[in-house]
Amino acid sequence: MARVLVLLALLGATAVHARPPEAVTILRDAYGVPHIFTEEHGDGERGAYANGYAQAEDRLFEMDILRRVGTGRLAEMLGPDYLLMDEVVRRDGYKETERDRFFRRLSGRDRRALLAYRDGVNAFIRKVTLDPRLLPFEFTGTPPAPWKVGDSVAVAILELLVEGANGGMEVLNADLLLDLFARYPEREAMGIFDDLVWIDEPAAPTTIAAGEGHGRTHERTLRFAPRQLALVRDLAPSIRRAAAVLRREQGLMGGLGGHRHMSNAILLSPALSATGHPILLGGPQTGLNAPSFFWEIGLHGGGFEGEGVIAPAGPGVLIGRGRDFAMTLTSGIDDAVDTFVDNLDSRHPDRYRFRGQAVPLERRRQRIKVSGQPDVERTFLRTLHGPVFYLDEAAGVAYSRRAAFRGLELDSAAAVASIGRVRNLRDFRRLADRMALSFNLHYADDAGNIGYFHRGVRQRRPPHTDPRLPYVGNGSMEWRGITAARHGPTVVNPRRGYITNWNNKPIPGWPAGEQRELWGVVDRVQVFIDALEAAKATGQRLGVLDVKRLMRRAAESDIFAHNVLPFVESAVAGQPDAALHEAVGRLRAWVDAGASLAADPTGVVPDPGAAIYTELRTAAQLAVLGPVLGDAVRAMFYPAVLAGDMEDDHGSFGSPDALFLRVLFSAGAVPGAPLPAGLLPVSRDYFAPRTRAAVLADALGTALGRLATRFGTADQSRWQLPALTETYRDIGILSAIFGPTVQARENRGSFNLVVDLGPPVRGEIVVAPGESGTFTNADVGHEPPHLRDQLRLYEAFEYRRQPFTPDELEGPITAETIPVVR
Repeated sequence: MARVLVLLALLGATAVHARPPEAVTILRDAYGVPHIFTEEHGDGERGAYANGYAQAEDRLFEMDILRRVGTGRLAEMLGPDYLLMDEVVRRDGYKETERDRFFRRLSGRDRRALLAYRDGVNAFIRKVTLDPRLLPFEFTGTPPAPWKVGDSVAVAILELLVEGANGGMEVLNADLLLDLFARYPEREAMGIFDDLVWIDEPAAPTTIAAGEGHGRTHERTLRFAPRQLALVRDLAPSIRRAAAVLRREQGLMGGLGGHRHMSNAILLSPALSATGHPILLGGPQTGLNAPSFFWEIGLHGGGFEGEGVIAPAGPGVLIGRGRDFAMTLTSGIDDAVDTFVDNLDSRHPDRYRFRGQAVPLERRRQRIKVSGQPDVERTFLRTLHGPVFYLDEAAGVAYSRRAAFRGLELDSAAAVASIGRVRNLRDFRRLADRMALSFNLHYADDAGNIGYFHRGVRQRRPPHTDPRLPYVGNGSMEWRGITAARHGPTVVNPRRGYITNWNNKPIPGWPAGEQRELWGVVDRVQVFIDALEAAKATGQRLGVLDVKRLMRRAAESDIFAHNVLPFVESAVAGQPDAALHEAVGRLRAWVDAGASLAADPTGVVPDPGAAIYTELRTAAQLAVLGPVLGDAVRAMFYPAVLAGDMEDDHGSFGSPDALFLRVLFSAGAVPGAPLPAGLLPVSRDYFAPRTRAAVLADALGTALGRLATRFGTADQSRWQLPALTETYRDIGILSAIFGPTVQARENRGSFNLVVDLGPPVRGEIVVAPGESGTFTNADVGHEPPHLRDQLRLYEAFEYRRQPFTPDELEGPITAETIPVVR
């Protein structure tokens, strides 16, 4: 079986009530998208039931994978390769009794929604059990176990962690600092560490402009706080061992281990919109998966009015539109997880010291089933601070992580997946204020409002501590409390007339905390800001088509090349080598034409500037930063084929260009690249003993030599990159049966939504590769119609109408009436 994407989950629990009648009808449009219209009073329990049934029809195998991920049971299906994933989920997650408690804490309406959804899923499981011909192929003839409410709860929690949790990597920072101490005098080492983990870059572009909105942080940090620094030095060998454990786990659990955060949004106010109404574009980026991470539904009835997407495993609409508004999400990237080092009691190794007392370690012994080998038993530990990710008995310490949002994940999911109950801006703001994990919520309505809400609870760290390093866990460095989500950065109807975000810094002064090279002077959101400011400067009003084109330009271009090119031009200006001058000329022509990475019909990126810049930037990164940073340097990421992802360093979230540009500016501005206001200086001259010009000219020469070898010619006009592509990761065995799902490289949302907030409200949407993820034994000879029927629309940046009423459904329409059995 093909490897299964395991970082998916749900953001879901929505709303409903009232005893359901005997049957409900599901309408499906030309793309197989289900639309449920019920004339029920109360809370809409019939809709939730039909939601569950329709979702299981389209995504039953995906749903089964999701619940296995969320409960740490992948290895029992897929074997030992997934044992570490299961261990981390169980260690850092919740016990079943805790998940049950979270469910009972929901409102009655939300509990009834999940119960009705469960019953709808199980109605379909009963159907395929009775008629195995309808069973998805991947189950190999054995129907899945009945769906439980706890399954929805588990994957909801996991998904919120994957997309909304960040931090907890202080041990990796400490390990980096120890490396620097081993190579440099203390002051130099600290300076280089500050260059990499800068906490706050004043020159970084922000979603909320200076002087607008509100939301400030009041942390009183102290870089290299003496007690934390002493902790790192005293426990150096143990820190190294703990860091090795974290590196082995990196990437498994999303934001808690190296997830590539993505997602963008553009909102125009009526003053900047050619339609006279707000326009919203949403592009949540969660990777490329077949079937999609997202599943589309229209759900109407019982007070719920929504059309949009949610991740399979629960009812409702997560991102999309209501009757009079639209909304979208991006990850907020706040550092809301801290690492504590707890000292074990020397006389009782099953206890640790906290405020002078010996406190028992909480222990859970669990058996994990592993396909093809005997069961594995593991013991998982917790301290008062949270799950222990490394126990070092030799050093007498336990490393645990405390999350500000812990225990609030399901409440957050229930809030955001109930957007169909929003009726106005005030309702939406109340919904946003319930989001405990770090997300940006964007809103526009037909009353002319646009709003941005950077949300997530935040820890109030003790004053004069360093958020980049581990905390002493003996009770002397405890948090001073939790700041409620409603105090996060917020702006409604900003004076500049637009809101745009691409996971960038929310507001001036907002800290990146422990996170390395985050929110720097260069950020991909600048491509949107520059275009919108240029439109304002010329008095241009932008329509829906303009917004679509702006997204396409950003998705198909190198966003950072224009920042670097002036420094290369300056470096080559005095050089005698004609090949260097030719290359710079080609780079300038490519950048001035938009720095496109799109391939032509012959299957190549036609402008040689793309190949030259990619190779130059790769060589320059190592030439400029390598001698100082050594193994800590971040190499550039320019793969020819991206597997399941849509971003590389031509437009990445974690742009290495931020540090690179700071280093370039340290040697002074050049024509075409004025020094950004407030730029945070670096600690040293990274070019010494040479000059910036010499290092960059040599890097360009190195790049030209590599390209001549690669293409077999010194003729620069023939240096054309092959088409850059993306492959979809299978959740199942789609590729094995119908061939791989491949498309041109596009750095954009995994689905896209564009809405003109009328009245009347008009939406367009595209969800690739298609609505369905189900094929049965009967489908082996032919591809089901809705498996990939939106792929070419998406690749061509085309959209479908987003229907909201029955008469807006695109035909042919099919109707399925199902009995409601509770």
